[in-house]
Amino acid sequence: ETWDATQPKLTLRWRPSDNVTLYGDISRGFRSGGFNQSGVALAGVAGVNDTFDKQVADTIEVGIKTQLANNRVNLNAAIYDTDLDGAYYFIFLVSSSTQNLGSIDKVHYSGVELELNALLTDNLNLNVGLASMDSEIKGDSQIPHVVGEQVPLAPEYTANLGVNWTKPLNAGRSFVIRGDWPAVGVTWWGPGDVAIPSLPGNAPPRAKYRLIGVRVGQQRDVWSALLWSTN
Repeated sequence: ETWDATQPKLTLRWRPSDNVTLYGDISRGFRSGGFNQSGVALAGVAGVNDTFDKQVADTIEVGIKTQLANNRVNLNAAIYDTDLDGAYYFIFLVSSSTQNLGSIDKVHYSGVELELNALLTDNLNLNVGLASMDSEIKGDSQIPHVVGEQVPLAPEYTANLGVNWTKPLNAGRSFVIRGDWPAVGVTWWGPGDVAIPSLPGNAPPRAKYRLIGVRVGQQRDVWSALLWSTN
């Protein structure tokens, strides 16, 4: 099998001041198709084939990037709209005990992203990231019952709060400790194995969740030694 696509891109940038950049971007992205385990198509499960199709994404994005407070604060924002052909989803077939990828013909995403990086002191840095996404399956010839549902593997939102503290030591070394609090919204897995009566339509989603992560250790310009833990 072969897959190919042209990938044009047009970007316009305008800097109304030294600390503000506005941009607009129109682009096409491409990811090659691939292969499932040979013979899974013989199971007759709609949406599962020996191959899964390429992905082609057409995206329009506009955004702003700023540097504030004498370049100690970066505040960025973007909105985007994407039409994607060939969205992947994971599916486990009970009948053959195989893990496979399916692809959905047409889906749509739109969303907003916000990012803040602030150097509160010479040693203390704050990072905040927020993203909200609306997604919808627009069409599929093999599994039309999922049209109108959310796109697999596209969480409704993601967020992260990170704090990083660094203390200079001797010999060019630094002690560093970082904490992160990421959160991920409801995420749909995909249509599910239609051989299982309890999974009609879009399979039950993964519930929203939050984590806590900590890193601590030492670093230099060319190396770092860190212990890390997350729940």
